[in-house]
Amino acid sequence: MEQERDLRGTFRLLGLCMLACYGAFVAFMFALFSPEAATLKSIRETLVLIMASGGLLFYVFLGVLVTKLKKSLLVWVGGAFVLAPLGPIVAYFGIKRLVAESENSTNDRRPS
Repeated sequence: MEQERDLRGTFRLLGLCMLACYGAFVAFMFALFSPEAATLKSIRETLVLIMASGGLLFYVFLGVLVTKLKKSLLVWVGGAFVLAPLGPIVAYFGIKRLVAESENSTNDRRPS
């Protein structure tokens, strides 16, 4: 039960990091190509920091989840990194499936 909660919590953090990274990227593109681009320099710098920290934390939480699920760290984290920018999206949905399967298998083992 506690492991399920731990997996779900880490998975939520993984999703938040991915959302922050891709959301900051979209906002950065708007700030880069807006007519007032020269006045938005400090905002762009902040968005780059958010993207970098969100991306780094995404890989950290992905590694934590993969380790807890006893899967290959090199395949999941390395594959997501090599196939970036689409690799993290694919890894997110793959891990989502593995977390759901893990929760279902622990529910099946519980006595009624």
